[in-house]
Amino acid sequence: MLLIVIGVIVGVRSFGASHRTAENVVKELVKASVDGNAGGMKDAYGINGEVMVDMQEAFDATAAYYKAHNVKKTEIKTSGTLFEDGNYSYVYILYNLLLDNDQEYPCIATYITQNMDGKYYVLTPANVTEDLSAKATASYQKFMTTDTYKNYSREYDTFIKKNPGYEEKIAAKLA
Repeated sequence: MLLIVIGVIVGVRSFGASHRTAENVVKELVKASVDGNAGGMKDAYGINGEVMVDMQEAFDATAAYYKAHNVKKTEIKTSGTLFEDGNYSYVYILYNLLLDNDQEYPCIATYITQNMDGKYYVLTPANVTEDLSAKATASYQKFMTTDTYKNYSREYDTFIKKNPGYEEKIAAKLA
């Protein structure tokens, strides 16, 4: 009985934890995307109810992309904030896809998030202003000079050298 009570307390305390920080909501979006969990993707974007056609197409394409990799597991390596501007944060996330053949495919993604009433949500592309886009571009250019990005790039290049034609195989599966 004590274990059940502890489980309920832990479950309630962690409810909504994915929206407490910009980095957490991005991590949850990546996990949901890799799992093909449309509900999790909608939650990360703060979408209730039906999804607009363009977002549904993006969700479907993202799920298909990860499915083409034959992913067994996702390993989040690191994440961080590249800039903050008022309620907006530009976040990067580095993660590996553990493939069926036990190789690790290095990935990087960036998202702009917005803090609304103490909860973070990923902005849809339609809601990214030109100003935010320009700031994100400048921040990403700076990020590319960091050791974090250089290490990711080195890992990605090593994977591609070990697996020539990998990108083409994935593209063929998506065609």
